[in-house]
Amino acid sequence: MHSQYIQLQVTVNDRKLAEQLIRALLQKRLIACGQCLPKMDSYYQWQGKIAIDEEYLLLLKTRRQHYQAAEQMIIKHHPYETPEIIATDIAVGHKAYLTWIQDET
Repeated sequence: MHSQYIQLQVTVNDRKLAEQLIRALLQKRLIACGQCLPKMDSYYQWQGKIAIDEEYLLLLKTRRQHYQAAEQMIIKHHPYETPEIIATDIAVGHKAYLTWIQDET
């Protein structure tokens, strides 16, 4: 069974873009909260080679019903050919916080 609440995980290579994405998603009420974690090193396979980039990790709280619209907006504004967009169920959470997500999205 899936929860109605999810957390999206997105990586971007530019702090300004991270802030713009979060603000755009908030303005459209597609997320209730967005966090931008400090710069980190990402190591990954890309086109047959190991790549290393500095990225920011975004954690975005929303409801499952907003996933498709949020994903489309992220893809539209994301510079990567294949951006990381992962949704994880919020199986359990503080009831007041989950209600807040509900009310804000």
